[in-house]
Amino acid sequence: MDRLNDALENKRYLVVLDDLWNQQAWDDLRGAFPNGKLRSKVLLASRDHKIGTYADPQSQPVVPLNDALENKQYLVVLDDLWNQQAWDDLRGAFPNGKLRSKVLLASRDHKIGTYADPQSQPVVPEKLLKEEGWALFCKKAFNDDPSNCPKDLKDYGEKMVEKCGGLPLAIIVLRGLLSTKRRSVYEWDKVLRNMNWNLGNEEQLKTMIAKTYEELSYHLKSCFIYMSLFPEDCHIKRGG
Repeated sequence: MDRLNDALENKRYLVVLDDLWNQQAWDDLRGAFPNGKLRSKVLLASRDHKIGTYADPQSQPVVPLNDALENKQYLVVLDDLWNQQAWDDLRGAFPNGKLRSKVLLASRDHKIGTYADPQSQPVVPEKLLKEEGWALFCKKAFNDDPSNCPKDLKDYGEKMVEKCGGLPLAIIVLRGLLSTKRRSVYEWDKVLRNMNWNLGNEEQLKTMIAKTYEELSYHLKSCFIYMSLFPEDCHIKRGG
């Protein structure tokens, strides 16, 4: 305990203590955290909300989501649900109210929507037109200027974009793959000839994403893995 207290002294920290069962558990642990003035926080997660107010009488317990939404009109968007089990795990958080509340599910698998609500009508976004796909590719690969595309590569580029099936993600992944190659007819033709899959297929799209990683140099692979440790949308400070 003393060593942890010394390590945290004069530092700003956020500590989460999960599953505290009783007040004695907090009494045993509280001495490990110095009473600094650096806006540090200790969050307590417990099935008994009284433990939170016992530890800090000024704190406001976080109530379960179901209780917070009860008798309220709400719109909740759940993005990127991968399977039915994910919805089963979450559905209990939303009360079955009569206030015309809505839960929107965004998923690559339209079956999840009908599984959650058999009466619902899934909305499937339209795929990009050929011209729109090429414009997106040029935006990512040539700073939004199609004229920057070398003339001898344009035909190869257009054919590769066409094979992306109008899927924005596939086009962006394609651009990432090409960024690891030299801008030459040989390299682009090689990629085009290897694009013998249907990118409208989920599994084959994953294969292409994996291929972009495999094409990275050794030091970039290490960098990629390191960056994956940071949460999404995290601001990363540059050293130096």
